[in-house]
Amino acid sequence: KSDEKKQLLFNWNNTAIPLSQNSCIHHIFEQKAELYHNQIAVFYEGKKLDYKELNYKANQLAHYLMKLGVSEDTRVGICIDRSIDMIIGILGIMKAGGAYVPLDPKFPNERLKFMIEDAKISVLLTQEKYDNKFSSSKNSVVLLDKDWISIQKERSENPQVVRNINSLIYVIYTSGSTG
Repeated sequence: KSDEKKQLLFNWNNTAIPLSQNSCIHHIFEQKAELYHNQIAVFYEGKKLDYKELNYKANQLAHYLMKLGVSEDTRVGICIDRSIDMIIGILGIMKAGGAYVPLDPKFPNERLKFMIEDAKISVLLTQEKYDNKFSSSKNSVVLLDKDWISIQKERSENPQVVRNINSLIYVIYTSGSTG
């Protein structure tokens, strides 16, 4: 019984892998994308992308964001429904060197405005259906669905962004009750 317990709890759950002290999450993803390029990376509501496609799209978005001035520690708001596009958005922001700030589309406009100003967000990544929430914003607004025609013209290679493990990756606001 104790051997079985050890196998279940420790041996089978020993998923640790050695990482470089300077590895950022998007670099680890890029390595996995090279190894598992044809395997499914994300599946949501019947839609799927393999690692190669996800990396390709995130790279295009990253290059697009970089042209808008996103670089190391730039805060980028992301107000997108849960979807594959959300994953592309978060990964693209990280690859551009930015830090993502999740903005819940269900929040009242006043709350979103406060978060945008308080976090010093310079670029907003959203969807066309939420564009009216940010129509008065002075920030660059990227409509991931509508602007994809322009985004897909960008390069698909991994961006060469200088970033380290101390770089900002996200800023999150809580209700205060979660710590």
